[in-house]
Amino acid sequence: MPKQTDIRDKNRAREIWEQHRTRLNVRAIHREIVKKFEDELREVPSETTLRNWIKEWPIKDIPDDQTVPLWDPTWPKTAQDIATLTQVYEVGRQVWDQYGSFVEHRGFAGFPRSVCDWAPKLAGHFDLVSRHECLVLIYFAHVFGRLGRYSETHSVPLSEVSQSATRLLVLWAGTKNAPNLAPNKITRSWFGFLWDRNERYTEETVNQVMLDEFVLEGGLLVPDLIEQDTFLDWNGDNP
Repeated sequence: MPKQTDIRDKNRAREIWEQHRTRLNVRAIHREIVKKFEDELREVPSETTLRNWIKEWPIKDIPDDQTVPLWDPTWPKTAQDIATLTQVYEVGRQVWDQYGSFVEHRGFAGFPRSVCDWAPKLAGHFDLVSRHECLVLIYFAHVFGRLGRYSETHSVPLSEVSQSATRLLVLWAGTKNAPNLAPNKITRSWFGFLWDRNERYTEETVNQVMLDEFVLEGGLLVPDLIEQDTFLDWNGDNP
């Protein structure tokens, strides 16, 4: 009986393929996957398996996720949404000026269009008077922005690719003032920064997300992958 494919490995292969598909052939992409999978201690798929997977992965080209400057005419028109973006942009600028400008050697230009679309949608889960919660909103807006674009590019419902992110958002919103209620395996993992009130730590993490240094794994933005974070692909047996 053929061995069943781990859906997390298949999704990770798809992410790597999507990253390189416009400039590398299948064989070269397979070499990239081999390198990444070995680094991440995953089971490496054969080139034939990869070719079969690619046949299942429809791609629709969509416009680039352009950066939107402060007070851009395309900002939302409602007062509440404008207030959300104004606060998010100010905190984002502060973080960028402290960390990101040393990497990119430029000032804060704004957030991607997807982030501007999602921040107002998610703002109801956050008290933006709290700087920490504003930073966490920036993180989740990047997550759902990336997921929305992934959904559109691959013609799959957003609900199918956002389950992990949605569950983490709801868990954070319900336990942000009582982190002891969150599962220890989450608060002790990389995602513990959501509950950690160490503002410098949170700023550094959000800045790395803003610099697009993290990969999308299981519906979430994570740094170099480690086993303790793979539970965020959630199944019915996990808390």
